[in-house]
Amino acid sequence: MLRGVTALVTGGSRGIGRACAEKLARDGARVVITSRDLENARDVASALTSDNSELPQHTGVQCDVRDANQVRALFKEIQRGATAAQKPLAVVVNAAGVNHDSLLVRISDDKIEVSFADFELSACIVVVPTH
Repeated sequence: MLRGVTALVTGGSRGIGRACAEKLARDGARVVITSRDLENARDVASALTSDNSELPQHTGVQCDVRDANQVRALFKEIQRGATAAQKPLAVVVNAAGVNHDSLLVRISDDKIEVSFADFELSACIVVVPTH
């Protein structure tokens, strides 16, 4: 069980990220769901909260993990909220991704290169120390 901790799921508004957020919520974590689309992130957070009112309040926030400054700001905000709620950040799931909606054999090389360039690890591993 994850009661008493905060979990962050990037790309948590759909697909694998949403499935991870749902599982973490069922296990008792306070889940912070991020998406480039704020409304989608908030909709998932609301759905997770309404599924079981005994679980902690979940939060949906906008964050584009391609932007290191947004990631830094996100971690600072999570740290403030986790401290206030006395639920430390203990789990990070990076499920953010991009979909060009085509078969791999039909995607042009330039779209593949852009996909990998946009999601460099540098923006995903920005970590704010907690001590």
